[in-house]
Amino acid sequence: MEEKVIIKSKISSVIKVICIGLIIVGILFLLSFNIWTHSSGIPNGMVILVCFGPFIIVSGLIWIVYGHSELTVTDKRVYGKAILGKRVDIPLDSISAVGTSSFLKGVSVASASGRLVFTAIANNNEIHKVISDLLLARQSKNRENQPAIVKQEVSQSSADELKKYKDLLDSGVISRPFSILLIGICTSHATISIPPLRGCISLDGCRRIRLKK
Repeated sequence: MEEKVIIKSKISSVIKVICIGLIIVGILFLLSFNIWTHSSGIPNGMVILVCFGPFIIVSGLIWIVYGHSELTVTDKRVYGKAILGKRVDIPLDSISAVGTSSFLKGVSVASASGRLVFTAIANNNEIHKVISDLLLARQSKNRENQPAIVKQEVSQSSADELKKYKDLLDSGVISRPFSILLIGICTSHATISIPPLRGCISLDGCRRIRLKK
């Protein structure tokens, strides 16, 4: 079956705004500090390095770590690039939880291998809803299939027991009335008290019975 893309992430401008804001704050700080130290004779290069350099470094790190996230959701998997540009590919069956973050417009996806965070996602709430609906659909499907499997196993077990009793009856190990009693016990799944019988009886979960004639 061909894989179907349900939703793709849209890049948010929140990271760009933060980085540009830091640069503007750095410029203002540089201008104010330069005016204050103008009469002190400190070289302009040193002033720029000390005042403006940290803002450039911080904004650059924020862009590198959080500014390259991508996320695509299909009917079979979730893939893209998480923080630090890490490429990921997660099957839907491996996802255990999904969440969102208002800060940096993030989406978090938890699986057996750990928790992954995708930031700067403009449509993070829509992606969260899509993944949540897929997880709920998977859980409903598993619940529907589970009773059918259990019923099939029980039916197969009962059929095996009946076949064993018939073989014992055909070989003369047990009598016909006693075989009818055992069949009734195992098909009704009830507890029946059997009175003491003459001879030797070995009863092991209604499976092996031997009678001395």
